Amino acid sequence: MRLIAFAFLLLTIPLLGQTENDEKGFSFLIQAGLNASQVGGDGLQGFDKLNLAAGLGVQRFINEKFDWRLEINLLQKGSRKAADPENGDITEYKMSLLYAQVPVLIEYKYNEKISLLGGPGFGFLMSSKEKDAEGEIANTPEFNTVDFSLILSAKYQFSDNLGTEIRFDQSLLPIRSKGSGVSQNLIGRQFNTVVGIFLSYSIN
Repeated sequence: MRLIAFAFLLLTIPLLGQTENDEKGFSFLIQAGLNASQVGGDGLQGFDKLNLAAGLGVQRFINEKFDWRLEINLLQKGSRKAADPENGDITEYKMSLLYAQVPVLIEYKYNEKISLLGGPGFGFLMSSKEKDAEGEIANTPEFNTVDFSLILSAKYQFSDNLGTEIRFDQSLLPIRSKGSGVSQNLIGRQFNTVVGIFLSYSIN
């Protein structure tokens, strides 16, 4: 949590020192979006869980081709399996994970409209829950408190202030290992995979 507070401080300090003449200095970002997620190692397939995401960011001009960006986002991850009684499948499962994530990204500006971004994301687990048809599943192996991931995205800028991103987020380290707990949805080490879309509004 100290790292999150420090990142928030980094977001706000540059804006306090920005002047009207600093046209290529810092810009402040507000963003929100949806993502679809899955978890490798849970015995399921497909991006079947729909999640929300929202956050703040600050972007710093480096040169005509590159910017860097620091964000703080709240985003949901996890996996889901719905029952299919018409085909004789009554099993249900849902893994709900909530992270506070701090991405540190470099943006490459291909032209005035299109950019590519990439960098690490440091996610801090805020809550976790697993449920089946009978309710919450107890005594499952604990999740790691930190989710270290690689983030890649493509951005399209509609105007000076409004843009959208398609973002891919892949865990590089396991979010948990099998351990001594017994769970039919824990095959081995597990990893988050997320594909989503963000809308962002920048204040220059």
